[in-house]
Amino acid sequence: REGRDLHLLKVTDLARVKMPNNRDKHRVLITFGEHAREFLPVESFFKLVNDLCSGLSEKNDEIVNILGSVEVYLIGLVNPDGRNYLEAKQDWCWRGMSNGVDVNRNFDWEWGGK
Repeated sequence: REGRDLHLLKVTDLARVKMPNNRDKHRVLITFGEHAREFLPVESFFKLVNDLCSGLSEKNDEIVNILGSVEVYLIGLVNPDGRNYLEAKQDWCWRGMSNGVDVNRNFDWEWGGK
């Protein structure tokens, strides 16, 4: 809303462009930082990125298998306006965007079915 960038990170094993059955890899989107006041989820984003990247470079079998069949897309902070508002006002209980809307309270109920 206020022009701040959202950064998307893609983590996958580029050595395996397709899965063994020649199908495209599955895609997963994981987001962090919906609520401005929740600092730990954003920190867990960095932990996950570190674990995935170091596991791939160290040839960890589990990570290599996951990233060989999945493209993981990560957004580390989906509410930068709310985080900026929280820090500027030092309102450490603020959870919404800068306009007061709570991001995930607006998701449809039972979105996507079972």
